[in-house]
Amino acid sequence: MWVKQFATAFVIRAGVWSLRGKLLGGVYGLVPHFLRGVLLYN
Repeated sequence: MWVKQFATAFVIRAGVWSLRGKLLGGVYGLVPHFLRGVLLYN
């Protein structure tokens, strides 16, 4: 039974990591655009 618990925890952790990676990727993708806009408007 512990194998199933371990697999479930592993899948959940992998999903959390991928979601976190997507969020960080989106933030890092937006930062250059944001900085460019700030530099252009100032």
